[in-house]
Amino acid sequence: MKKAFKLFGTIALIAIIGFSMAACDLDLDDLNGVWQTSGGWRVTISGSTGIVNAFGSVGPLTQDAINKGYILIGSTDIRYITKTSDLTWSGQVKVVTYTNNPNVATGTDWINCTIVMSADRQTINVNYAVTAGAETQVFTRQ
Repeated sequence: MKKAFKLFGTIALIAIIGFSMAACDLDLDDLNGVWQTSGGWRVTISGSTGIVNAFGSVGPLTQDAINKGYILIGSTDIRYITKTSDLTWSGQVKVVTYTNNPNVATGTDWINCTIVMSADRQTINVNYAVTAGAETQVFTRQ
């Protein structure tokens, strides 16, 4: 009987530790999860990387890059994500390169970005600078 109580105590302790670790994984400050723009572009962030899940509706330049295979479902869209402060991260986002005609994609490149999460932790803004000026992609948690 004593061995049964010892075994039960050990199992209970392991369960408590396991549930505590799972609760840490659900930290509301965490970027991990599925994020989507209003146009349907969907990215799953896990650790320091964001992977494209869906394209949704896109502009002609991005559509040209998709048609040419520069951007694929399953490809990395955001990388090197590092927390810089509460609700703020830095990283790199993939952007489409193009010729003087903005509808002709020539490839992709990586540029630095800042990711800022809303206080309710349901929205992120991915901010980056491009030749034409500042860009922001707004994603909501799915």
